[in-house]
Amino acid sequence: MHHSWDNIILNNRYNYHLFSNQTAKQFIKTTHTNLSAEKIRYVSATIGMLILMIPVLTMSFYLFKTNWHNNAVLAVLIATLPRQIQLLQMCYTLISYHVGIAMIKARINGLFAIFKDNHQDLTPFIQYDKISIKQTNLPFDKANLPKTGRITLIGQNGVGKSSLLLQLKEQFGNNAYYLPAKHSLFFANAMSYQGSSGQQLLSQVDELTKITSDDIKILLLDEWDAHLDRKNMAMVDERLIKLANQCLIIEIRHR
Repeated sequence: MHHSWDNIILNNRYNYHLFSNQTAKQFIKTTHTNLSAEKIRYVSATIGMLILMIPVLTMSFYLFKTNWHNNAVLAVLIATLPRQIQLLQMCYTLISYHVGIAMIKARINGLFAIFKDNHQDLTPFIQYDKISIKQTNLPFDKANLPKTGRITLIGQNGVGKSSLLLQLKEQFGNNAYYLPAKHSLFFANAMSYQGSSGQQLLSQVDELTKITSDDIKILLLDEWDAHLDRKNMAMVDERLIKLANQCLIIEIRHR
């Protein structure tokens, strides 16, 4: 799955800014690549036209040579030269368009993909009456949420816990941050992309801790412990306990 899905669709502002900076650099690189592609297109069209010119010029030279003393034939050949040049120009244009047709189709498909609305209502996938809070054993009520603390959602598989987190992200927008178990979100710390799953998650949580006081009010964690051993799980859990003093953490635990 492409990086843009996580960094744009999930609408986590922090990762979106990092992704935007990376995209800007890639855009400059793409611009130079596009210029090179345009040069290749024109060169290919020129070479194609030259190849077509070889039999035309060969035949014209042959007719001129064999009818050198026939004024009528020479007059006809001279009169048709502008038409031959026009035909070659048309061939050049056709070859140019043929070479660039794949690029044009890719651009059109990209525009359709941008304007396509993929929004889906998650309500039918959520069984609210079967989702409760582990700490209190009470049903989860998204209308009455505390400002800080930690809420662990529990319920059987298939009741829509992950869909509920996504719905909360959509409801609270930039005030909420959604971190799925598997993702391609951009982070500033290089450790977020290296090391074990536990080291990566620790680095990501530490980085999020620095921005929660200003931007993030609700941290949504979807099965963050799915790929961790007990040692790393305990270390991440300790950090989340401290982080719960700054913001509200709503989590789904794998174990």
